[in-house]
Amino acid sequence: MAATFLITGATGLIGFHVLLTVLAAGYQVRYVVRSEEKAQTVSSNPAIERLAPGDRLAPIIIADFTVADAFDTAIQGVTHVIHCASPVPAPSADPRTEVCEPTIKMSANILNAALKTPSVQRVVLTSSIVANLGVIPPQRFVSASTRAVLPPMPNVYKNVFEAYLLGKVVEMRNTDDFVKTKKPHFSVSYVPGYIYGRNELMIGEAEAMKTRNSSNNLLMLALTGGKLPFPVHNGFAHMDDVGELYLRVALLDAQKAKEEKLPQDFGIATKMFSYVKAAYPKAVKERIFKKGHLSIFPTFYDSDAAKKVLGREFKSF
Repeated sequence: MAATFLITGATGLIGFHVLLTVLAAGYQVRYVVRSEEKAQTVSSNPAIERLAPGDRLAPIIIADFTVADAFDTAIQGVTHVIHCASPVPAPSADPRTEVCEPTIKMSANILNAALKTPSVQRVVLTSSIVANLGVIPPQRFVSASTRAVLPPMPNVYKNVFEAYLLGKVVEMRNTDDFVKTKKPHFSVSYVPGYIYGRNELMIGEAEAMKTRNSSNNLLMLALTGGKLPFPVHNGFAHMDDVGELYLRVALLDAQKAKEEKLPQDFGIATKMFSYVKAAYPKAVKERIFKKGHLSIFPTFYDSDAAKKVLGREFKSF
């Protein structure tokens, strides 16, 4: 059976790049969006048009991903699922109803839909390195296989980042329980990362680079003199590496992975270093780029399994 991919989050930073990567590799793709307008945003994008996918690309409209059975129809006949849709911890979002709860519900709905669909061979879920590191990152190396200790769930969240972190920790633990208890006919993997990189969806409006650019928002804020509302980790993943990793993990043969003693999950993070001043001296001189205020969590993250799957070192910042 020819591989057919279902991809969620196609209007987001990660999901759109994964969509491009899978299409460029020649596969049939269904992408899930919440409206016809968002479907048009994807299909009319110049990066999509350059690939000329024709009938290999089809939109699926689902207004609310958190509704039970939301994906049951969309997943029929699909062989591989890549779930990239996830709430972004925007400062204006309600921590509980717009960040934590949707994170948990969406992945559960994907897994339950796959369980009812015999054609599904593999499900790849998007996590974050915060789900491995926990509330207070440990002063030791962790990997995508590490599970953070889940603290008591608060009645009131301190901020959206706490809600995001706890949602990702619960999501990962619930998925582990799902695999253990349901014993699905498909394999499940997580790809955690902290993503920065080129966003093909940002067209024609420079200000959007700082306000509608997903995790890049934090990067742009730090580069343009702003102050980040919460600490970030000093590890990142390059967009190109992430797109390729998702595809390779999705197509990973379970038996080969077992023989090579590869883990179930494949995290990706490498260190940042000072680069902007050397790369863009004119922009720095003109104060287009200026050092912002940010505090960081030191991150000790083992990404060797991801490098093995990619067959190379990660791209530098």
